Amino acid sequence: MTFGILVPGRAVSAPVQESECRWIAELPQPSTIHNLTIFLNQPLPTDQCGAGIYYSFAPFTSWEFLGVITNVRPSDMFTTGWPFLPDIMNLATVRIGITIELSSELIVKVENKPPIDINKEIAKKIALNLFRFIESFNGNNTNSSECIRVPQMVLDRWFVKFEEKYNRDPYFYMNTN
Repeated sequence: MTFGILVPGRAVSAPVQESECRWIAELPQPSTIHNLTIFLNQPLPTDQCGAGIYYSFAPFTSWEFLGVITNVRPSDMFTTGWPFLPDIMNLATVRIGITIELSSELIVKVENKPPIDINKEIAKKIALNLFRFIESFNGNNTNSSECIRVPQMVLDRWFVKFEEKYNRDPYFYMNTN
């Protein structure tokens, strides 16, 4: 049984079989992986099982559930949310684990998996970008209790700069810390 992993813009990766029911692949630059597709190259041995998809970051001691593929749905695209996690920015690789499990166990994992709210994370990054821009007008004043007064023209300038940066790189706000 073989699987494939496709990250848009990259060559297909083939996980290495570690045991009878477990495959592992390492993908570089997880902070650039918004989505990935995992697929079966041949059917699973029975319809009573599925392939659980997991990921782990260094030091690779814990695994997080990502999703499932089955004979009924032999491929799926997964939104990772990794580019929105600040701790991921400096990591070199992410490990993808694929395990054959009973469908009944996988159904419970799917039902208990919290959704990734991408729009909320994008809004937080954009708001942080605006805050940093406004904060830059505070100069060297380190008195944190002082209010920052912002003229309307500052917000207008931010919006113009935001549009210019977006036109150059639609993901520029991801670099805001």
